[in-house]
Amino acid sequence: MARAIWQKTVTDNTGAPSNGAQVTVNIQDGGPATIFSLQEGGTSIANPFVTGIDGIARFYAERGYYTVTVFKDNSSVSFPWNNLGDKNLFDDLANTAFVESTDYAQALLADEDATEALTTLGISDYAQTLIDDTNASAARTTLGLGTAAVKNITDMGALGTGVITTTDDVSLNSLTFGRGGGDSITNVSCGQNALLNNTDGNNCLAIGRNSLISNTTGIGNAGINANALQNNTTGGGNTMLNAMNSSGTYAPVFNPTTENNRFCMGSGSVTNAYINVAWTVVSDERDKTNFAPVPHGLDFVNKLEPIAYQFRIDRDSEETNGGVRYGFRAQSILEQEGENPVIVDNEDDEKLRMIDTALIPVLVNAINELTARLEALEGA
Repeated sequence: MARAIWQKTVTDNTGAPSNGAQVTVNIQDGGPATIFSLQEGGTSIANPFVTGIDGIARFYAERGYYTVTVFKDNSSVSFPWNNLGDKNLFDDLANTAFVESTDYAQALLADEDATEALTTLGISDYAQTLIDDTNASAARTTLGLGTAAVKNITDMGALGTGVITTTDDVSLNSLTFGRGGGDSITNVSCGQNALLNNTDGNNCLAIGRNSLISNTTGIGNAGINANALQNNTTGGGNTMLNAMNSSGTYAPVFNPTTENNRFCMGSGSVTNAYINVAWTVVSDERDKTNFAPVPHGLDFVNKLEPIAYQFRIDRDSEETNGGVRYGFRAQSILEQEGENPVIVDNEDDEKLRMIDTALIPVLVNAINELTARLEALEGA
């Protein structure tokens, strides 16, 4: 059978912990007991022993009856008939120890064989699962015993059926759930530092460590996975889905800060993107305005230089990322487009991008010009 623990805090007349008090443990109506510092036994400790600066007197012993005597400054006090581990005593304490949470009851609860002790006490299986603590004080807190635990429950809110209601973010195993910074009840955050610095931003979703960490007033943003939209501050309506690459590096295809309504999917290291059907894009005339003819046609197409290429892992490396592709150099098309480009997105000078579908109307213009020339030749 497992050894049981005895523990008390020795205090002086002022209630302060008593350092250097001598503690003697005797078998009831017998001689000195064999005591240990660990539940599993090992080498026995000195008997008597002295308390440390915390005043705690603690030992493990075989289950039975003991007298414990504490001596300090020419005075002593004895605790006879200490019953370590007897079922009858547990039964007697079952209805009171959990209310009063006395030092004596705490000492009994500190039995490292938590399952055995709790079964003896008649605590439910659900409560037993809450106890992983060999420390009596921690076990009390886990179970919700005593005045300190009552205060914790009051601070956290109302206890419902398996639910804790609280106005603060909740941490579980270093994972934080809540609404992040600010007071908006429309925000949802899940992850360490998610929405940490938010002030007035609302209707935001941040899932993953450091997601939307810099957001302050941005509204309607959604960052999914670690570091998503980590540099967004005031931008709103932005979405970022998993900008982490296979090396665990944050490598967004676009990195919004103050921009609005940007949808960013994947990292700059993505080699293949899959979908079963083509994107269906809104093209209703009623949703468009400022109609004008496309200014480019056959001359523009004749200057295009189709190329085969591979992406680099990064600009300082010749190592490739993904297979061979066909396309164009954005710089050469930008040179032809001039100011106010449409095909090339030059918002970020360090990362030129292209809207491939914008080439289709230009190609149609080129075909129409060729058709007109052919018809002219045929009619001559």
